[in-house]
Amino acid sequence: MAQTGLDGRVKSLEETSQILRSVPDRLGRIEVRMDQVESRLGGVERRLDGVESRLDGVDRRLDGVDRRLDALETQILRTQEDLTLAIHATVDRARTELRAEVRGMIDELRAEIRASEKETRRHMGVLLEHAVAQMHALFDASRQPPH
Repeated sequence: MAQTGLDGRVKSLEETSQILRSVPDRLGRIEVRMDQVESRLGGVERRLDGVESRLDGVDRRLDGVDRRLDALETQILRTQEDLTLAIHATVDRARTELRAEVRGMIDELRAEIRASEKETRRHMGVLLEHAVAQMHALFDASRQPPH
């Protein structure tokens, strides 16, 4: 039995020895694999740097677009203010012109009314004189004996 125990230990030592001898080969393959991974990571990092650079460019373009949009918004607000001022000025001017036109029409109508009143008074005076003359003629005719 001691032999079997010894054989088991020897076998175990041989397996351990084989494992230990294969360690440098395995470590070499691991190193190669790690070098490959590092190489790929380097490529990925370069690509990420490129992407980051492009994103920086996009970010700068977006900043430019934001500035242009802000400028357009300011211009639109100024244009709205200008239009509002122009509309108010046009309305005020139209109101003033309309008032002046209406006052002119009122003055013309008043002048026509005064002229009509004068004409009416003159006609009334003529009619009154004519009526008075007819009344006098009738009165005079009524005093004379009939023929």
